[in-house]
Amino acid sequence: TLMEDISHDDIEDYHLFVTENAPVLANRHIAYLSTIFNELVRKEKLPRNPCKLLERNVETPQKQPLPDEVIPLFYELLDQEKNQVVADAIRFAFLSGCRISEILSLRSNQFARDNYVNWEEGYVYFFAHKTARRSKKDLGKRWLHDQALDILKRHKKRRGIRQKVFVNANGKPVTYQQYKNMFNRVRGKLFQGEEYKNITAYCARHTFAQTCADDLMDRDALKNLMGLASTRMLSEHYA
Repeated sequence: TLMEDISHDDIEDYHLFVTENAPVLANRHIAYLSTIFNELVRKEKLPRNPCKLLERNVETPQKQPLPDEVIPLFYELLDQEKNQVVADAIRFAFLSGCRISEILSLRSNQFARDNYVNWEEGYVYFFAHKTARRSKKDLGKRWLHDQALDILKRHKKRRGIRQKVFVNANGKPVTYQQYKNMFNRVRGKLFQGEEYKNITAYCARHTFAQTCADDLMDRDALKNLMGLASTRMLSEHYA
């Protein structure tokens, strides 16, 4: 087939071609292609992933963590927000290091019969990032702080097994736009100036990673905690 004819050299040539004008985008293209090839290898449609061992472009982190002294103030301002469901979603991001997409896609059936969570040991199974949702073996086990587990307990009981965990008072799921708007509103009360432009709605995950790194957490453990594929990705993008 055409897919079987694609070699590592072909991928490398494509990566170099895109790199000439957009080095970061070139990395994203390879990451997307690698996901496709991994799935084909898993289904035994291909013998190997031609994207493996490709040397990608070095990237400068575009998001920055919140300074330690600002985090308590950020939490105080979250407490003053009217919609505490959205505020809890943001708190959960700071406490878990989860991606926004993972948080907003959590469904009540993951916790209905405690199939995907162990409240005593403190871990939750999350659907793998950007992969098809098939079975429990395809999920990533992530350990959470007690405060993060408490947030899940507050929101886990929803009507309908496919209902989202973070749901507004009107019954509609919390959206990315709501999350982003609240985050930016709180950020605007704390920061002014061009030097803070990289503090975005995604910085909660970066803040979590930096805090764990500052506490000298084992790199492999932190990589697994954040659902990353490698410690290289952790070093280049997070901490």
